[in-house]
Amino acid sequence: MNKILPLLKANQSTVILFAIATFLCSERLTAYIIIPIAIAALLYQVIQILRCWRSPRQLATRLTAIAVVITSLSGVLVFHIYRHYGVRAKSDQIAKSIEMFYLKHQRYPNKLEDMGIDSRAAHDCCGVYFDAHGGRPALIYDVTYDYMDWWSYNFKTQEWIYVSP
Repeated sequence: MNKILPLLKANQSTVILFAIATFLCSERLTAYIIIPIAIAALLYQVIQILRCWRSPRQLATRLTAIAVVITSLSGVLVFHIYRHYGVRAKSDQIAKSIEMFYLKHQRYPNKLEDMGIDSRAAHDCCGVYFDAHGGRPALIYDVTYDYMDWWSYNFKTQEWIYVSP
């Protein structure tokens, strides 16, 4: 512990920046933001290691900075993997409810509320959207880490399809 604290203090700005980045990028649809910041920080630290590789103190400081960046990236990645599986489980439940509604009524519901599901709550927790315009159901949810991609449920094959514009 006596050796780690001085190294963290020497990397105080890196620790603060990546603590904030980890917090912000753990929100839904924001994980992609940390990647260019982390790549730039890692490249900078590698260049600094090459410049002062003979100084054990500088080498330890730079390696600690690299560890901070990798820890931040790992934290964001683990959070979004966990969130993906949680959102997928809830979206699967909604898809199964829609399929059960179809089997019972021989038509798809017009909206989630027809099945007793609050569409606003489904959107807020999971980014789920449902529409049955023209008798063709569309069930999608946002990818947790990127704001432009989503998963779309195919009711014929009963599987999720990744969609990226």
